[in-house]
Amino acid sequence: MKSKVLMAVAVFLISSLLCLGTLSCHQDSTEEQNGADDVTQPLTEDEYRIEIAAIAVELVAIVNGLDQMLANPEIDDSDWLTTINLAMEDITTLCDETCQIVPPESMEDIHIVNLEAINGLNDAMDMLYEGIDEQDIDLVSQAATEMWIAAEILAEVIDVSE
Repeated sequence: MKSKVLMAVAVFLISSLLCLGTLSCHQDSTEEQNGADDVTQPLTEDEYRIEIAAIAVELVAIVNGLDQMLANPEIDDSDWLTTINLAMEDITTLCDETCQIVPPESMEDIHIVNLEAINGLNDAMDMLYEGIDEQDIDLVSQAATEMWIAAEILAEVIDVSE
């Protein structure tokens, strides 16, 4: 089982690098332009570890909470949709917060892994929005799988950050 997880993580990482070329967070051109004038100083190692671990723990908890709901999607149920939408907003906000963090030079390697997971979650959110909008259960299921893979990577980030 563990080898299947490692294989899935490896495939995810390789496909992320091939598709992205370089790692970056989802932003539109307006956000990029607005952020161009902001110069953010890198965090210290301790600040970085604390910040990244806290965000990663919260993201993993949200994804784990969604696991059962996405295993049995009820796209026509307004309560289900409300709960999913709130969780998606929380995930998006936490991903955006992560993208604003500037790591210390000594933590750049773990930050790259973290951004791979964040990009995976962003892609999963896009898939989930589309799957719900088109009422495509297969796409919702695929989004859930992508979120699970990203959560596995985030769990590794948590382990390294502690």
